Amino acid sequence: MVFKRLRLLSVAVLSLLVLGCATHQEKTDEQVVGDLSQKRLSLLKAGDVNGAYALMSPGYRAQKTIEHFKMDFGGAANIVSFKGQSVSCEVDRCEVYVDVEYSRPAFSPNLNIVRTNIETWIKINDEWWYVRTQ
Repeated sequence: MVFKRLRLLSVAVLSLLVLGCATHQEKTDEQVVGDLSQKRLSLLKAGDVNGAYALMSPGYRAQKTIEHFKMDFGGAANIVSFKGQSVSCEVDRCEVYVDVEYSRPAFSPNLNIVRTNIETWIKINDEWWYVRTQ
C-alpha cells in the first residue's frame, strides 16, 4: 500500500516537473532587446544616468566617460513617454523602432514632439548592448 502511494506521488511530481519545463520558454532576441530598450528609455526618463550608461556597448564605455554620456543624452531628460513599435533582429544585431514623445519647454511650455527613433543593439558574448549610431 505504501509503495503504491509512493509510486503515485512520484508520478504526480514527475508530471508537474515535465509540465513546468514544457511551459517555460526562452525569450526570443526580439523580446529581450525590446525589454532592454524599454528599460533604457525608462532609466533615461527617470534621470538614472548610471543605469542607462551601463547598457551602452563596451566600446562606447571604453571611449566615453559618463560625463560624455551625459552630454550625448542630455535631451533625454525631456522624455514624456515612449512606445516600442517593432524589433527586428539578424544574427547578433537588432533594430528597435520606438516612438518617443519629448517636451520642448524652451520653445513652448505645452509643445511636445513625437519622434520615431531607431535604436541599434548588438550582442557580444551573449549579452545585448545599445550602440549609439546617430
